[in-house]
Order: sequence, then C-alpha cells, then structure tokens
Amino acid sequence: MFIFVYYNLLRSFHGYVLHEFKVAAYDFGIKHNILRRLASYGCKITIVPSNWPASETLKMNPDGVLFRNGPGDPSAAPYADETVKNIV
Repeated sequence: MFIFVYYNLLRSFHGYVLHEFKVAAYDFGIKHNILRRLASYGCKITIVPSNWPASETLKMNPDGVLFRNGPGDPSAAPYADETVKNIV
C-alpha cells in the first residue's frame, strides 16, 4: 500500500500481500518501481514530500525510512541534511 501525504491529501495503492513493515519514503524524485518492489515484500509505504519535517515522520513510528533518488544537486534541497540528521 502506498500512502501519499501531500497537502493533506491521502491516496493509496493496495498491494496483494499482508503489510508487515511500515516505511516512510521521502520523495526526492522517487521511482514507483522501488515502491512496488517494497510493497511486494510486505511494506506499507507512506510517501512524504522532501521537505516533510523529521518530527512528523517519527510520529508515524515507521519501521524504516527511505531517502531515495535526488536531488541531483544537493543545493536544491538544503533542508535534506537536517532532516536526515534528525531521523538518524
């Protein structure tokens, strides 16, 4: 299952397996095939914008956090370093 958290709009995609793991995925240009693969392994994925606060992600109590794809130029997302530090 994918849950997209953008502008208070939730959308979901239902996979075909029981969900055992909760994963928060930061969208820096994430590829949907990665999400499909995680879902096929039993992950319930919550996709959040790249500037989503770490404190909100930690409130979700995920089993894992994914930072994937991009930005190609790190200066395009100066907030990313602080988010990663606060989660790790």
